Amino acid sequence: MFSGPVEFLLCLGNKSAEEYTFLKNQGATSYILKHETSDPELNSRMRQASFEERLACLRILIRLGIKSHRRDIGLPGQTHESSSGRFAVGAGDRAHMVSGSPFIPAPDTPLAHMPPGDVDITLNFIALARLLNPSWLIRV
Repeated sequence: MFSGPVEFLLCLGNKSAEEYTFLKNQGATSYILKHETSDPELNSRMRQASFEERLACLRILIRLGIKSHRRDIGLPGQTHESSSGRFAVGAGDRAHMVSGSPFIPAPDTPLAHMPPGDVDITLNFIALARLLNPSWLIRV
């Protein structure tokens, strides 16, 4: 039986500093904050919040010591440049954790008809993350 510490992993989107602090005080240790692209224009097409708002949330999580960061690889409209540019965001903001997963179109969504992300590119992303920062917690 595993007897290590329990890790609470949340994925609730953009929240205020007060809400993130509350979650931490309740035991949250990790938070998936999807950061699909470093391209502000693509970001604005894919979500309601601005690129700057997303980065602000990431900075709050990092300041609170909550492990955070998540990347989808192969998002429609994503280029290799906007995908790899996200490493700079994670490194510059002292991210504790990165994860990468291929984009998977979900039924009944605006992107349902789009092709899935490439698994090989995702694996290369994960390998590059390990080379860039051996201390990152990498989740798939």
